[in-house]
Amino acid sequence: MKYLISLITLLPLILAAIIYTAFRGDCCFASQFLSGVLGESLANNYVAYMQTNFQFSETNIYSLPGGLWVFSTAFLSSRITMKRKNVAQFLVFLPLLYSFFLEGLQFYALTDGTFDRFDLLYSSLAWVAAILVSKTLDLSTKTYNLSSSVIVLFYAILFLANGI
Repeated sequence: MKYLISLITLLPLILAAIIYTAFRGDCCFASQFLSGVLGESLANNYVAYMQTNFQFSETNIYSLPGGLWVFSTAFLSSRITMKRKNVAQFLVFLPLLYSFFLEGLQFYALTDGTFDRFDLLYSSLAWVAAILVSKTLDLSTKTYNLSSSVIVLFYAILFLANGI
């Protein structure tokens, strides 16, 4: 079952990374990372292929990745059992709270970025989906033995993805 949990957690992150690298030219870090890993020529071919063969609406290009990060982080958090239930519950809500907090900062022009109600909608739907998937799956155990560094990595991805 831990492979199923890993798959459900990683697939949305992979899709979000594909959207960032192939469709978000404004996303400097993702573009630089892709060019560094693949080389500039291969990276340009990848971007051209993806943009030619796959079409996403502008809303999906700009709002879906954030929702996918929220889904992955909330789902993973919902699978963790802790002695302190209030901390575990807070970790499940944290991705949604963060996305709303960030949009609030953008609404009041306190940070870079543009307030977008679709970001709030996608994050909310992704969070609900993560909770539903977590509760619906018939997993043999709720616990998922993860090192704290893996959990920190997922939260770092969630927090830093919005600044990339």
